[in-house]
Amino acid sequence: MNKKLKILHLLCLFLLSAGYVKAEMKTISLSTGEWPPYVSEHLHANGVVSELITKIFKSVEIKAESNFYPWNRALLSVKKGGDEGSYPWRKQPDREEFGAFSDVIISTDMTFIYYKKHFKGKEFRDPLEVKPYVVGVPFGYAQGEDLRKLGYRCQSIPSSANGIFMLMKGNISFLIETRAVAMYLIRQHLAEHEAEFGTLHSGFPPLLLRLMISKKIPEYKILLERFNKGLARFKASGEYDRIMNRHGFAVYGQNK
Repeated sequence: MNKKLKILHLLCLFLLSAGYVKAEMKTISLSTGEWPPYVSEHLHANGVVSELITKIFKSVEIKAESNFYPWNRALLSVKKGGDEGSYPWRKQPDREEFGAFSDVIISTDMTFIYYKKHFKGKEFRDPLEVKPYVVGVPFGYAQGEDLRKLGYRCQSIPSSANGIFMLMKGNISFLIETRAVAMYLIRQHLAEHEAEFGTLHSGFPPLLLRLMISKKIPEYKILLERFNKGLARFKASGEYDRIMNRHGFAVYGQNK
C-alpha cells in the first residue's frame, strides 16, 4: 500500500470511529396482518403497534419494514425464514421453537361484548353468567378452545367485524375480543349505537403482545436486546405514552 492510500485508509478509520461517517442502517423485514387499531395497512403509521416498533427500531439504528399478510401466512413467513420477524404475538411454546420474543409491547384484556337491548337491562358482573349463551369466536382465536374447555357455548365466526353485526341481529349473544378492537369496530361501523353495547371482563389473564424475531437469524439475541432497551427508553421518556394517546388508546381504556 503506497503512502497516500495508507493515509486515506487511516483517515477513514478515524472518521468511522469518531462517528463522522455512519455505517448503513440495518434493515429488518417484519410480517404482520390486519387487526385494527393495533395494526392495519389502512391506519396512520399502520396502527399503534406498528408505529411503536418502527420508531423503537429507528432509535437503535435499525430500519423496520412491515409486510402485511393473512395472519397464518405472517406466522409461516417467520417460521420458514421469509421475514426476519413478526408482530404482535403472544409468547407460546410452539412459537418459541422458531422465534424469540421481546419484552411486552402492549398488555390488553380479552372482553365479552354484548348488545344490551337483547337482555332488557340485565347487567352482567361475572363471566360465568355468560355460560348459557352463545359466544362468537373469530377464526384463529385461541380463546375459543379455552372457552370450550371451561364449558362455554362457542360459535366460530369469520371476523370480529362480522361479530359486531351478529350481536345486533341476535345471531350470537356475546363476542370475545379485546376492548380496544371492539370499540374501534363499533365506532367505525355503528357509531350511533355505541351506547347500546356492553362489556364484561372475560376472566382470562391479560393478553401480552410482543415482537417475535426468527431464531434463524444469527444475531437475533442482539436485535432483541437492542429493541428491548429502546422500548424501555421510550417508556421512561414518555414517548410511549404520547404514541398510545395519539392513536386514541386512552379512550379505549387500554392497558400498557
